[in-house]
Amino acid sequence: MKLRSLSVCFVALLFSCEAANKPPAQARETAREPVRGPVSIVLDTDIGPDVDDVGALAMLHALADRGEARILGVMSSNPNQWAAPAIDVVNTYFGRGDLPIGAPRNGGVVIANAYGWNEAIVPHYPHNLDRTDDATDAVVAYRKLLAAQPDRSVTLVTIGFLTNLKNLLASPQDALSSLGGKQLVAKKVKQLVVMGGKYPRGKEFNLEQDPEAAVAVVENWPTPILFSGSEVGEKVFTGSALVRDSTLANSPVREAFRFYLAKDQQPARPSWDQTAVLVAVRGHADYFNAVAGQCRMYRDGHNEWTPSPNGPHRYLTFKRPPAEIQAVVEDLMRHPPK
Repeated sequence: MKLRSLSVCFVALLFSCEAANKPPAQARETAREPVRGPVSIVLDTDIGPDVDDVGALAMLHALADRGEARILGVMSSNPNQWAAPAIDVVNTYFGRGDLPIGAPRNGGVVIANAYGWNEAIVPHYPHNLDRTDDATDAVVAYRKLLAAQPDRSVTLVTIGFLTNLKNLLASPQDALSSLGGKQLVAKKVKQLVVMGGKYPRGKEFNLEQDPEAAVAVVENWPTPILFSGSEVGEKVFTGSALVRDSTLANSPVREAFRFYLAKDQQPARPSWDQTAVLVAVRGHADYFNAVAGQCRMYRDGHNEWTPSPNGPHRYLTFKRPPAEIQAVVEDLMRHPPK
């Protein structure tokens, strides 16, 4: 997702406050029976600027193993040449190395890997893609995946830049579908979940990096959008229990967090991206409230919210304490491969 300019003292203080509120003996969450069929989902990530993307992708695989999600594919919105291989490493670790992986072909915002964690992790784990350029064009991957799905059945969750989604909306009809991009999305997608923005107003990394794409998607997306703003994930700190879990000795997820946290000199990281994946699969009602209205994006990357009970957008606010959500997220991040 993003590398934020939170000071060391501020992060440590917030994390210590959350830890203090956590029950002393928090058991791992038991596997949940899905209340409906698994959610068909595509994840779009900027994997690299922060390590929370790895945690979010690991969570999605955990939810798939529990029968709650069906992963259709994973896209990188970041053309950084280590991004798609990092996705491939995590997918392969969880036994899904055949999942489609897409990346931008025309333009896109290249963001370096914070602390070089991708370069440090990827070479040591099995994967097929050597470079992000080896991945499929994200627009082609999206159109192929969506065209094959039942109508109004797919949830898209983006935890990076909106570059791929802008390009998808603008895509013309082709051999994969007789529908243009916006029409294809309207026909096949049930909901878009966006980790992006700050509510009710502000500026946030993901939407700021490609503001043209953010404006285009927020203004033109034809299905409901649920936003998990930066003010949510920055209160949910995870990674410490994952790093301490010696049963995951060969996990690239654990190693990515161990490497990043050691460089960052922090005990944990905010869970911006993980909150979006959680609600994309399980819905928000068990964990969050959702405020209805409409998000307006500006070309400098900031957003403003207009409340409206019938608006097409919603953003999350806390229903359960952050420490309880932290426990759920951490448990899913520690899920071993089947």
